[in-house]
Amino acid sequence: MGAGARLDTTIEVIFSSPVDRASVEVTSVPPVTLSFGWPSPTRLSMTPKESLRPGTTYQLRVSGQLTNGEALHAVDWSFRTVFPAPREVVQGRGGNLILSFDDGPRGEARTRRLLKLLARHRAKALFFPTGQNLKRYPRWVAEVEAAGHRVCNHSHTHPNLTALSEAALRREIELGAGHGQCHLFRPPMMAYDPRVRRVAEELGYELFLWDVDTRDWEEISAGEITNRVLRGARPGAVVLFHIQAKHTLRALRRLLPRLEKSDYVFSWDPRDADPEAFGVGHEQTWVKDPAAQRARWLEHFESDAGPGWPFAR
Repeated sequence: MGAGARLDTTIEVIFSSPVDRASVEVTSVPPVTLSFGWPSPTRLSMTPKESLRPGTTYQLRVSGQLTNGEALHAVDWSFRTVFPAPREVVQGRGGNLILSFDDGPRGEARTRRLLKLLARHRAKALFFPTGQNLKRYPRWVAEVEAAGHRVCNHSHTHPNLTALSEAALRREIELGAGHGQCHLFRPPMMAYDPRVRRVAEELGYELFLWDVDTRDWEEISAGEITNRVLRGARPGAVVLFHIQAKHTLRALRRLLPRLEKSDYVFSWDPRDADPEAFGVGHEQTWVKDPAAQRARWLEHFESDAGPGWPFAR
């Protein structure tokens, strides 16, 4: 695993005994087409015929026979490719980059470290904790909101909402966080369908997803988290982090100063951004739902919206 393999890396396996080359089979998940070389009877060299996927864990298995006819003990291992940094970061020009944090809380100490870091960079973030976890930390919502952030709904127990009965679905949303301060609902795992959307809207919520997925919950390195955000940063983009992820704080310590130098404002409130920022960098594929979210954001950004649109009504 280490620091990550290059996308054009050559993979070598060294055997302790000579191998029957014709018997060797190599499988990969996800699949990758390889060209093979045998520098010696005990050394197999594999080179990808196409560039490997960035930020992907590959699982390989090599099996076969030794030259004496004995079965080769299957060799299994995995490696993760690097997620390269962008050649340049899209300039924010005073526009918002919306930081959002899902799941948790899993402890007050981690949250306080995160809040302290966000305060240092004058950031206003969106938090989407699960309702069941809030029972353990009754002061958590007040502490987060007092720091200038918004606590929004991410369901009660983090289930796949599309698999629930309508009554269970309604209960999951009703018991989620929000406390009347935020009317955004983020379905866990981005699992939603027309029924989930309808029930959420009947309960007064708008679906709110994200543009940049850090994948930090996979416990990837702080470097990969950093590169994913830098490659996806655009004015008005929403970045998805997770409160409990192992390397998120470390990544944010690198990211926030770098993004500040690229002239981004870390806020969910459109009034905090420079009105000249919009019209820049909006050609990326957006995944927030509904599809009109982008147009509505721009409309309210350029208007005299009330405090905290659309997070308070």
